[in-house]
Amino acid sequence: MTCAVAALLLRADVLPAQGPTRIISVNPFLPLAGSFQGEFESRLRENLLVAVAASYLAPGDNDDDRFANADVKLRLYPSERALQGLGIAAGVGVGRQSTVNFVDCVGFSPCT
Repeated sequence: MTCAVAALLLRADVLPAQGPTRIISVNPFLPLAGSFQGEFESRLRENLLVAVAASYLAPGDNDDDRFANADVKLRLYPSERALQGLGIAAGVGVGRQSTVNFVDCVGFSPCT
């Protein structure tokens, strides 16, 4: 599961004693730093769900230093209760990282 800090319910399709069928999880603190992390999960059957996750991290002030990824996962819950308990997942994703090239200067000589 994602390391999300807050979980919000999207459209309360709740059946008696079955729990939610869709969940959105987001990290509410990353937007303060210009970044994002979130996940959307939707139940397909009692023991199966699909999840889509994405994140964008920009740790520094430089626009060239950033990381982005997106994943799609299929989760199986052996306990027959999706979104509750242990889940086994298979997924596929794509990620991209761009970094700034740093130049080390020695002594007082100018860097090139």
